[in-house]
Amino acid sequence: MSELRKERELRPFLAEALNPDTPPYRLKLLASHQAWLVRSLVAKNPSTPARSIETLVHDEHPTVREAAYWGRR
Repeated sequence: MSELRKERELRPFLAEALNPDTPPYRLKLLASHQAWLVRSLVAKNPSTPARSIETLVHDEHPTVREAAYWGRR
């Protein structure tokens, strides 16, 4: 799959992950998205439930872990 196609497919998820009006239940689901970029944006979203942030702090991807750690400070 081309990078451009991947990016297009991720756009709705990225927008949702960034939006502070996204409901907490959706952010919880997005916190387990396969794309690390989506998870890192969820970690920075102030509406993300604390429990999801706690999970993201232990994510496999270092960028997600860092976003979760610094996003709440």
